[in-house]
Amino acid sequence: MVEGKGIQVNITEEIEKRAGELKKELHLALPECYVIATAELIKGSPLFRRVEKEMEPVLDKLEELGVLFLDSI
Repeated sequence: MVEGKGIQVNITEEIEKRAGELKKELHLALPECYVIATAELIKGSPLFRRVEKEMEPVLDKLEELGVLFLDSI
């Protein structure tokens, strides 16, 4: 379970599967994949502080997935 201000999300099998798919497809760290998968489930925008080195090769795909970065907002 992940808790935050005003929202609580249980990590479901659906999120786990999607995170695994994202890991395989994007070659990102698993925590980043869980953030994206959870955001998809709750129809939110995954938010990261900045573009990490491992994200650079898949930046176009991340943008398609609605990923936002604080340093570009």
